[in-house]
Amino acid sequence: MLSSDEAPYSGAGVNHVTLLLPVLLLIIAAIVIWLTRARAIRTQWGLSAAMAIVIWIVCLSLRLGPDLHYQLSVWQPIEIFSTPLSLSLDSISWPILYALVTVLVAMIFTAASRQMATATSVRIFWFIYSASAVLAILADNLLTVLITWTLFDFISAIFLFTFLRSEDEIRQVLTRLSIDLLGTLLILGGSAVSIAAGFGVNLTDPLHAPLSVFLLALGSFVRLGLLPLHFNLPALLALRRGFGTLLRLFPPAIVLSFLARLFMAGIPDQTLPWFMIAGVSGSLIGGLRWMLESETIVGRPYFILAMSGVGVLAGAMLPQEYSGIVSACVVLLLAGAVLSLTVVHTPSQRVLSLGAVLVLLGIPGLPASVLTMAASQNIIMLGLGLVWALILIVAMSMVALGCLHLYFAEETPWQSSESLVRITYSLGLSLPVFTSIGIGLQLRPEIGLWTWILLALQIVLVAIGYLVLRKLPEGSIGRFRFNLSRLDPTRFYVRMGKALDVLSRAIQSIAGLIEGEAALLWIFAIVAFLLLAS
Repeated sequence: MLSSDEAPYSGAGVNHVTLLLPVLLLIIAAIVIWLTRARAIRTQWGLSAAMAIVIWIVCLSLRLGPDLHYQLSVWQPIEIFSTPLSLSLDSISWPILYALVTVLVAMIFTAASRQMATATSVRIFWFIYSASAVLAILADNLLTVLITWTLFDFISAIFLFTFLRSEDEIRQVLTRLSIDLLGTLLILGGSAVSIAAGFGVNLTDPLHAPLSVFLLALGSFVRLGLLPLHFNLPALLALRRGFGTLLRLFPPAIVLSFLARLFMAGIPDQTLPWFMIAGVSGSLIGGLRWMLESETIVGRPYFILAMSGVGVLAGAMLPQEYSGIVSACVVLLLAGAVLSLTVVHTPSQRVLSLGAVLVLLGIPGLPASVLTMAASQNIIMLGLGLVWALILIVAMSMVALGCLHLYFAEETPWQSSESLVRITYSLGLSLPVFTSIGIGLQLRPEIGLWTWILLALQIVLVAIGYLVLRKLPEGSIGRFRFNLSRLDPTRFYVRMGKALDVLSRAIQSIAGLIEGEAALLWIFAIVAFLLLAS
C-alpha cells in the first residue's frame, strides 16, 4: 500500500506538479491521439507535432527554475519498507530530459516525409514510451531506478511483440529483453548488497561498498551492450527511422543518466578499472565498426556502442565529475537523432547532415567540448591519464568520421510534394543541432589551451581517416568488417539458446513423470520412503 509523505526533501506541492509536468503532458498527448483515432492521418500528425512542441517548450522552461526533488510516497508498513520513491530534476536529468524530448520532436517533424503512414497505435506509443523514459531518467534512488526500468522494459516488450512477424525476430527480441532483465537483476543485487552493508539505496550519498558498485556497474554495462558486446535489436523494416530511433536511443540514455548519478554520489577507487575496461573496449570497437559501415541505419548500433563507451570512459577519467558522462549522453541522443532521421532529398540537406559531425567534435559551446575538457585534464596528469585521453580523442574522431558517410549518401526523391512537409522535415533535422548549442551553454565547460589543441587533433584525425578510407579498396574494408563481426556474440547466444532448449526439455520430461496418475504413485513412494526412514 502507498501513502503520501511530506518529507523535508520534497518541497512544495506545486514543485511536485512541475517536476511531473513533462510526464503528465506526454500521457495527455497519448490520450488525445487515442481520442482522435478516427480522424485523418494529417490531423493526427498535426496534433502530435503541436503537443510535442508544447512539451519541448515546457522542458526548456524547467531549467529556468531551481532544481526540483519529489518523494512520491513511502511503502507501508514503514518499518519494513522505509525507502521512498524519489525523482529529481537537476543538472544531471535536465540536459538528458531536454535532449530526449528534442529527439521526440525531431522524429515527429520528419514523420510526414516518410513513405509509410504511421498507425495510430504507434503514435500513441511515441508518447507512452517517452513518458516511461522520462520517469527512468528522473529516478534518483535505486528503488525508483528498478521500478522505472522495469516499467520501461515492460512497455518496450508490449510494443515490440505487436510488430513481430517471424520466429527469428521473436528470438532476437527475447534475447535482448533477457539481457536487459539480467542487467536489472544485477542492479537489484547491487542494491541488496548496499542495504546489507548499511549504506542504503540513495544515489545522493557516497557508495562505499565495492561489491555493490561492481554489481551496479555490471548491470549498467550489460544493458548498454558493453559487456558482452550485444549490438542489435531486430531489424524491423517499419521501425527503421521512425519509432525505431526512440527504441534504440532512449535505453542507453537512461543507463548513462544512472551512471552519472553513481559518479555524482562517489564510488570506490578500486572499481574504476572496470569502468575503464568497459569504456575503452566499447568506444574503440564500436567506433571502428561504425567508421567502416557505409549505411547509417545498419551501423547505428555501433554508433550507440561507441558513444556509450565514450561516456563511461569520460566518467572514469574524472570520477569526481559527472558532466562528461552527461555530455556523452546528450551527444548520443542529438547526433543519433540526426543520423537516424536524415534521408538526403536535396543537396542543401547534405549540409544539415554535417550537423551530426559538428555535435560530435569538441567545439567550444557544444556538449562534446566537455569530453574534450575531460581529456585535456587527463593529459596534464601524464602517465595513464595521457593514454586514456588519447583513446577518448581517437574514439570521438572515429565516430565523427563515420558520420561523414551520410554526407555522401545518394539522394532520395521526396515522398510528398507539399512545401509544409519539406519545411517541417528540415526543421526536424535542424532542431537537434541547435538544441546541442543551448545544452552546451548550460553545461559551461572550462575551455583552455589544451581543449583547442585536442579539437585540432580531432579534425586532423578525421581528415587523415577520410583520406585513408578513400584510398582503401572496398574489398579490404569488407574484410575488416567481417573480422570485426567475429566479436558479435550472436553465435554464443545461439548456443546458449540451444542449451536452454535442452534443459527445458529435460525439465518437461521430469515434470511429465509426476503428472496425472503418475503423481499419485510418486506421492505414495515418497510417503513410504519417509515411513521406512523414520
